Amino acid sequence: MTDDLAFLPPHQPTWVPGFHVYSRCLSVRPGEVVDLRLSGEGRVQAEVLRYRGDTVAQGEVVALLPPVQMEPQPVHRGSYVYVERGLEKAAVLSVEVWFRPLALAPQSGLISQRGFALWLEEDRLCFAVGPPRISGGQMSLKEWHHAVGGSDGGWLRLYLDGRLVAEGAGPAGMSGGGPLRLGALADEEGRTCALFTGDLCGPTFYGQPLSSEVIQTRWHEKNTEPAGPCAGHWKFDSAGGLPCRDVSPMGRHGQPVNYPIRMVPGPRRTEDSDWHSYDPAHDPDFGHAIRLMGDALVDCRWPQALSWQVPADAPSGQYGVRLTDEAGQVCHVYFVVRPRRPQARLLCLSTTNTRIAYNFRPFDNLEYDYGAYHPHPRYPILGHLHGVARPSTGELWERTTVEFELPFYAWLEQHGIPYDLYSEWDLEAEPSLLDHYPVVAFAGHSEYWTADHYQRLQRFVERGGHILSLSGNTAYWRVSLDLRNRVMEVRKHARLPTEGITCDPMVHASHHHQLDGQPGATMREAGYPEWGLLGGTSNGWTNPPLGGLRAGYQVLAPEHWVFGQPRRVDTAFPFADQGAGYETDLSLRSLLERWGPPKLSRYPDRAGRPEPVLDQPFDAGWTVLARALLPGSKVLDYDNDLFPGEMASEMLLCEQPGQGLIFAAGSVLSSHALGGDLQFTRMLFNIMERMGLEVPA
Repeated sequence: MTDDLAFLPPHQPTWVPGFHVYSRCLSVRPGEVVDLRLSGEGRVQAEVLRYRGDTVAQGEVVALLPPVQMEPQPVHRGSYVYVERGLEKAAVLSVEVWFRPLALAPQSGLISQRGFALWLEEDRLCFAVGPPRISGGQMSLKEWHHAVGGSDGGWLRLYLDGRLVAEGAGPAGMSGGGPLRLGALADEEGRTCALFTGDLCGPTFYGQPLSSEVIQTRWHEKNTEPAGPCAGHWKFDSAGGLPCRDVSPMGRHGQPVNYPIRMVPGPRRTEDSDWHSYDPAHDPDFGHAIRLMGDALVDCRWPQALSWQVPADAPSGQYGVRLTDEAGQVCHVYFVVRPRRPQARLLCLSTTNTRIAYNFRPFDNLEYDYGAYHPHPRYPILGHLHGVARPSTGELWERTTVEFELPFYAWLEQHGIPYDLYSEWDLEAEPSLLDHYPVVAFAGHSEYWTADHYQRLQRFVERGGHILSLSGNTAYWRVSLDLRNRVMEVRKHARLPTEGITCDPMVHASHHHQLDGQPGATMREAGYPEWGLLGGTSNGWTNPPLGGLRAGYQVLAPEHWVFGQPRRVDTAFPFADQGAGYETDLSLRSLLERWGPPKLSRYPDRAGRPEPVLDQPFDAGWTVLARALLPGSKVLDYDNDLFPGEMASEMLLCEQPGQGLIFAAGSVLSSHALGGDLQFTRMLFNIMERMGLEVPA
């Protein structure tokens, strides 16, 4: 009973207004089907596009799908734990749980089933066995609280944080049965409702009363283990097995619904952990709580309304569907057509993970939207779990992730250079793809990487494979993927206040991912430094992404072979004009020389490299070919401290004996300079030819 987004017990629906569309497909082969899932009213027309130019507006219509009548579709928001087999009848009952509310609501369930419930009404704790109920105490947000509700001999008692806050007459016993919910209540129709927003730890049921002395001691000791024999005790500490298992003899294991967030520290671990050696698996005080969100939405679960079967002869490339409703509103869905089997010598990776992260306004509605760049308005979020099966509006930030890379594919096609395009998830699912290609390229904004992605490309280069990176802010955030449920996890928080990052003291005690158990935050902080593979490190950004400040490069190594063999390249300034902009990378050495050495600790480099120090070699084989400067930018140093200054972008080349070549252009907008700068094209031809690709003479 691991996370399964197909699993949804009866659940109160939320009807979302407007016209929305998504597909579960990130990439498809020729002959496979692209699914489209719609919500709205009226008829919709859909056009399938292949993007051949620099923008999505230049898409070539390759198919016109028959109009369909849309119907409004509900979503089922909120995460909780569902236990199919609840407690049976009991003459005596004690219910215990640790909880940390992050947002208040008119009602939010902590533990409930037929016959009893422990819940909150705004900041007040309530307990009922049958109709009789008692309530008392008040809760503060973002702090751990301890609750115990007891029913014994016709009397109810309610304890909060070690104190008796309410008591009153109750039934002689509890009539049980039916499902149990952790973090929610059920309405009269048996549908999940009143979902809790916050953290739960150590929910436990006892068939005997707990004394006030025991309860007070457990509160002061922050004890989350059972006080004695119990009829149910749920743990959330499994990294690879049952995530909501009942360790009591009853074995009532829970099923997570709507992907609750795990790897959350419990009540004994509320201070920040160190960021260079801490491992929750070896911390007896970690506690392993679970974070539930009353409006979590990872998968819309809408039925397929429209589809397109990819023709058997469809060329590999970047595609999309443009959908228009009767009111003229337009939505876009983007996907990759990968080859049926490897055909070219150049493997291109579309920046799929960045596109998922940048789809942070899927509904374009503040009531439903939150994500990697859109903090939740009401509470801090430790883990961002981004589902593929959410609407794709074609909104600016999502669209630009596609338009960052389109000029590269147009340039390849213009010069007759064959390429096979894949999503990053294809490489995650099929690492053997790298065995069929001598060169891997990616353009635009390849910002979100998994550890496997990083390490596979490292091994690829070590065995002679070549990398062509026309990206900026490359390999910055570390993510994990659940390919089965189509979910991407990123723990986006940091020790320093940084724009676009959720910072709150309560979230720092763990930044580890629930999908793979490794530390999160940036690749560098997790032990996978981007400079260890690509030579450079992120230096900051400008805004807006496509219309903001740009610059050309000053060539620093005009005698290098990339500028003369076999094609002569004019290296006069500005080289690759307008190619530096939005987000950039520069060499690690240049960054340290300009802004100083690291000051903060981080997890050790997984490849065993020591922390970089300027007077010791760490960049053997790397050459800085050219540099661009952009004043008036937001600049990052090695510790991700942010300040105003002059951002730099550097073109780098690595040549190591026995290994493949690596070229890193150092800017999100690198490929946008190709169409207007012949000299940049000639330089790339020299590099690609040295990598073994056939390019124009």
